[in-house]
Amino acid sequence: MKKDSLDRFFKVIALLLMVVILADCNKREPYNNSEPEPEPIITPEPKEMVITGEVSSISAFSATMSGTVNLTSDMKDFKFGILVSEKEDARINEGIDLESKELSSQNSFSVTTDRLKPDTQYYFKAYLHTGGLYRYGEIKSFKTSAFELSVITQKETDVTSKTVTFNGKVTVDNEFSSATEVGFRYATSQEDLTSGKDKYTKGEKGENGIFSKSLEGLTPETTYFYRACATYNNLEIFGEIRSFTTDKEEVPAPQELIITLEATSVTAVTATLVGEAHPTSELGSVLLGFLVSDNAEPDRSNSTDYPVMEMGKQNQFKANINNLIPKTRYYYKAYIQYHGLYHYGETLSFETSEALKLTTGAASDITHESAKLNGSVTILYDYPSAPLVTGFIYSRYPESVADEVLDLDEPPTDFHAIVCDRNADGSFSGKAEDLSPNSLYYYRPYAFYLDDSYGEFGEIKTFKTLEMTGLQEVSDWSITYGGRKNLTNSDGSVSVGEAFSFKYTGSNYFFVRTVTTKEINETYNGDIKSLFEKEASNLADRAKNKGTSITQLTGVFDKGTTSTYFDLLFHNNYIAFMIEITKEGTVTGNYAKTPCNVVEETPSGGFLRWLGRWKISDGSSSFYVDISSCEANYLYYVNGWETGSGISYQMNGSEDWFFARYRKEDGMLYFYGQDIESYYDSDFKSNADKVFAGEYIYNGNTYLDVEGVDNLYDIAHSKVKDGVVTLIPESFSLEDGATVSYSLMRYFEYVYNTQKWYHYNSSGIPIFTNKTVTMSPVSSSSQLSSFKAPAMHNRTRTRSLHVLQDKGSVRKGKALYQYKNPNSHSGMRLPCPTSVSSTAR
Repeated sequence: MKKDSLDRFFKVIALLLMVVILADCNKREPYNNSEPEPEPIITPEPKEMVITGEVSSISAFSATMSGTVNLTSDMKDFKFGILVSEKEDARINEGIDLESKELSSQNSFSVTTDRLKPDTQYYFKAYLHTGGLYRYGEIKSFKTSAFELSVITQKETDVTSKTVTFNGKVTVDNEFSSATEVGFRYATSQEDLTSGKDKYTKGEKGENGIFSKSLEGLTPETTYFYRACATYNNLEIFGEIRSFTTDKEEVPAPQELIITLEATSVTAVTATLVGEAHPTSELGSVLLGFLVSDNAEPDRSNSTDYPVMEMGKQNQFKANINNLIPKTRYYYKAYIQYHGLYHYGETLSFETSEALKLTTGAASDITHESAKLNGSVTILYDYPSAPLVTGFIYSRYPESVADEVLDLDEPPTDFHAIVCDRNADGSFSGKAEDLSPNSLYYYRPYAFYLDDSYGEFGEIKTFKTLEMTGLQEVSDWSITYGGRKNLTNSDGSVSVGEAFSFKYTGSNYFFVRTVTTKEINETYNGDIKSLFEKEASNLADRAKNKGTSITQLTGVFDKGTTSTYFDLLFHNNYIAFMIEITKEGTVTGNYAKTPCNVVEETPSGGFLRWLGRWKISDGSSSFYVDISSCEANYLYYVNGWETGSGISYQMNGSEDWFFARYRKEDGMLYFYGQDIESYYDSDFKSNADKVFAGEYIYNGNTYLDVEGVDNLYDIAHSKVKDGVVTLIPESFSLEDGATVSYSLMRYFEYVYNTQKWYHYNSSGIPIFTNKTVTMSPVSSSSQLSSFKAPAMHNRTRTRSLHVLQDKGSVRKGKALYQYKNPNSHSGMRLPCPTSVSSTAR
């Protein structure tokens, strides 16, 4: 080997040895002696080159994160952004890389992602990639919000042998947007549906989260299982599983033998029916025609047969039919008959047009008690029927002139009809009389053929009568107050009432109201005409709700001299009015009046004994009542009925009290049926009455004694024997001669729009049947008279005087309503607003 070659060899060997020595030194512990080993020189990075900022706008699927990077001038190739991951110490490939392309003048940036999952903890950090290295800022965290996506699988529609329409609904809490995909998954078995072997079809969105999809190509007579689904950010939610079975496949004949086609030339009274037949030569002689009926399923028992003698072009045949009834839907089908057999086409229908057109004119010549109604009729088609009658119907109630009035067996409340002659131009007018002053009326014209085959109404319009211009006190009428008198009943018992006598020479009717001068001034601004009209309106409402006429109401009298007893009045200075009305309830303005001064009596010892707190119990149910004075020797206030631990809904509101009666004849306490208040029930969205009433049982059914409420009949009275006070239920006779007794007494509510009665508590009420109900004093005798009466309630204002009835009078079974308690309100205490109207039941 040459010398220069050896030199090069030894130099290589020396270099290799140095590398091995250095590598070995790196594996050893640092050399430790008095001289420390020098530290390697490392170029420091710029301070806080990468800073992780804050997170904002966090939702279930998205968030916005910020950061800062301090770039230097020597950085040529770099990128920066945010790394977000469910893993706290994630590398760049273990999360969502949110690279930013924009940097502000302060070297800050922000990025937003919508690729997150709901209700999940995330970690994020800013990064800077330069020189082949990643530099990270501080690790921070946040949690996405919860997300509720609710999917409802609704019932399928339009099922045939091969098609169906799926229906669904989706609601997404705060996140519903066009990004949500909705659809349906289906399979021929429930197992396939839930194991990933199903098929998917995308739904078509409608409004309010509704979506659907019509599907074709299904297999006939096959059961399918399906469910609605919705996907949001790769999160799929399912509705409940439903199923349906496709119909049997109908294989159509190559060509139908008989086809029913659409009717043509339809007018009010005529139509042309069209059919198509394809008989074959081997059928021989055939007969063609149509069956026509107003029944949706025409057959030979309910239809008119229209045979056709010949067939025209394209195998079609026609029948022109006349004398149809206007505005009527008819059903028809073509038929072909051969060898004695009938074959029918599809049933189709058509509707005739109207033959009359009514126009409602404006009312004219309006006074406080009458108006002229105007209208006209145009005959569009001659209708060969009975004579045409025209006129008007009118009422104070819009429902009484609605189209449905034609379907009623009896006229509705306050329904009036007048017949008017028709002029040559079709116009007609009529006078509506006996109207109520200052009242809104609804009216419309009518035109009907006398055989009731066809008729039309015009549009409903309104008019308002004028206020009554004056009142007239009639000198030869009289009303006399005779004071409190005893009335002997047919059973020998005695009742106390206010005695009145009347002399009336008019030709109409009258009713009586007592009112204080203070109330006339405060409530009616001194205008007794307003008082008359208001009370007459109350009578009309009461008659409507009872389904009777005003003249049949108790307390409405006709001509002659009359003496009667009314229920006792509270002590006060009243004016008693005789108010004349027509049979329709219209105030005429004629009246008579008299002062009626009622003085409160000195309370007797018998009256005072019942004042105080009492416990009423049947041994299992009980509550405490406070009895205070309302009118000495006459009436008490009773508070606390249906309250206490055994009652579900406490009847302890400001309106929850009623009257009890004291009878001087026997010194006993009497509970009686009565109206408590009238108000608007917001739960039922209806006017309602609250009453205190008795129940009784007859032939296994429970009845509420409505007649007892209207006439203030006694339900129960106290009886004292050997120092023990018991409550004895009253007995009475029914129309069929049966004798019954009350089984209990409690509060009820009558709701006008449901026409049903509801009670407030299903249990906890003392029962008379087969039990002894006792009254035990709780207050000492010195306290019994210390209870103060509550302030006079507005129920004691204008009094609708109740005629005292003989205690032996017979109840009419037809007037007794069987008590019903719907499950939806069983045991519920219904809201009782404080606003009170004077509407009577």
